[in-house]
Amino acid sequence: SLLKETQQKMIFAILLQITLSVFIFKINKINALGQFYTTVENKQYYVDQEKEYTLDNSIIECFKLNMSLITIGTIKEEEAINKLLLNKTNFPDVPQLWIGGLIIPGTRTAIWIHTGRLFESWYRGNPDYTFNCIFIGYKSKTQWTDGTCTNKRGFICEYPSELKLQEDHEKLKEEFQIQMEKIVHLQDELNKEKQLSVTLKQQLEAKTTQEADNPALESPSSQQEPAQSLPTAEANSLEVPNNETQEYRSQFLFSHVYNAFF
Repeated sequence: SLLKETQQKMIFAILLQITLSVFIFKINKINALGQFYTTVENKQYYVDQEKEYTLDNSIIECFKLNMSLITIGTIKEEEAINKLLLNKTNFPDVPQLWIGGLIIPGTRTAIWIHTGRLFESWYRGNPDYTFNCIFIGYKSKTQWTDGTCTNKRGFICEYPSELKLQEDHEKLKEEFQIQMEKIVHLQDELNKEKQLSVTLKQQLEAKTTQEADNPALESPSSQQEPAQSLPTAEANSLEVPNNETQEYRSQFLFSHVYNAFF
């Protein structure tokens, strides 16, 4: 539909803007001063709580570390991050941090940048869909809310999620299985061709052996004996109406006719 096509174009435009930002990061180079944290799930995150980064800057800083803004795909992961941010030893107050979510312009749909999946864990009364970028830590709460993409906040990065790696692994397994099935099918066809060739060869050899052992099976035309020669006609004396005997020579008659009457 037209609406769906428009939404797809908007998503593409946002992702294109993000991609272009990566290539020009040297122009707006920022040195991140955050640190790594490990959750009880033994997953590592990088957090820079200094309010110095737009969303684009945050994406770039994560890329520098071979990481990306977090994608929270499960309740379990959300709870682990909440515990991390609520830990007073780590943060006196929950910092405002950009996360890897976007609201598609002109819609009421929020997606994760890296997976395209929908999500919701909003702070009460949010989002109002006024802004397109999403951050965590509004009013020192761990729920999410939308905000202006050019406002400066901190950010939180993660390494590629195990879920994403598992999905990629499953996809590779499916592709491998399809290729293996094609190979097995081709091998079956090849085996059939080989078996047919062997069968035809055996039949030909059997027929040749049978004909060699039993000459009577040869064609009847090859077994016919030469026709016996017909006797040569000799001159005969024939009766004629005048009771006169007249002799006719054989050269005047057919060779296989003995008597003729006129």
